[in-house]
Amino acid sequence: MQEIKNQQEQISQKLFARNERNQLTEIEKKIQKQEYDDKRYIIINRELEHFKEAPLQKEKLSEAKITMLNLEKEHSEIDNQLEHKKAKIIKLKKEYQEIIKNLEELPEMDKALQTQQESFNQLQQSCNQLFQKKGACQEKLAKIEEYQKEEQKIGKQKEFQLHKKEIYQKLNTAFGKNGIQSMIIENAIPELEEEANVILSQLSSERTTISLESLKELKSGDIRETLDIKIHDDMGVRPYELYSGGETFRIDFAIRIALSKLLTYRTGARLRTLVIDEGFGTQDEDGLQKLIQAIHAIQDDFDKILVITHLSLLKDAFPVRIEVWKDPTLGSQFELIHL
Repeated sequence: MQEIKNQQEQISQKLFARNERNQLTEIEKKIQKQEYDDKRYIIINRELEHFKEAPLQKEKLSEAKITMLNLEKEHSEIDNQLEHKKAKIIKLKKEYQEIIKNLEELPEMDKALQTQQESFNQLQQSCNQLFQKKGACQEKLAKIEEYQKEEQKIGKQKEFQLHKKEIYQKLNTAFGKNGIQSMIIENAIPELEEEANVILSQLSSERTTISLESLKELKSGDIRETLDIKIHDDMGVRPYELYSGGETFRIDFAIRIALSKLLTYRTGARLRTLVIDEGFGTQDEDGLQKLIQAIHAIQDDFDKILVITHLSLLKDAFPVRIEVWKDPTLGSQFELIHL
């Protein structure tokens, strides 16, 4: 109860796993510094979908630029024609005045005057049409300038959004299964292999070892994340299924104990109790002796080890045992025996 109270005080005062909690705080600060937000990531992708039409608009703008150049050229030609028409109008006005002045003396010029008047009206109409065309061209030029400004604005927005997308993609990769998680697993594998092989060497006189592979090459040439257990002995590498029941029990036992010790070590706690329930029937006498030696070898790592078995050899291998039997009248009974 005192130990529980001490543990509760450490939890309430946050005195446990200081290094890990400090690392967690640093990681959370980095995440906040990057201002990563799943909703913003989705919104940015939607905005990029909206900008898919930008290349089409750019193509239309390019066509508009060509049209603008043609209109500018046409506008210049119209201005030249307009100046020419104005000069001709001035000349016709002078001729008209001369005709009026000489009308009394030259009655025959009346018809010529009418002809000139018609020409003047036509020129005046043409001049009005050119003015209208010039106004339309100026309106188109103003619209093209507006498109150019909009293109520059869209280009800046697109560049900014692409930069943010690149940042979010890197964050997504770092926090995905092939990022930090994969690095943690990769760093833990050598430690797990070493601990399991130490326990396995105490369980068997044979030179059996295991190795763990976290990456696997596919037929396509790509690399896929996995966790394969390779078992090595004097015959080389053999599949797990080809080992006997006793051998697989020892391999399973070594891996489970190593994994438990690694997990408790990483969490900053201690593995206090180990329970081994049956499974010894697959072992021969030598295998049982090795198993007993291994249990004695790791007993300092646990406060208590419970071995559940029906085998007499194992019953006498430990100083304290609890024998359970079934009485026909009283039901299940037990007795605590100290050797």
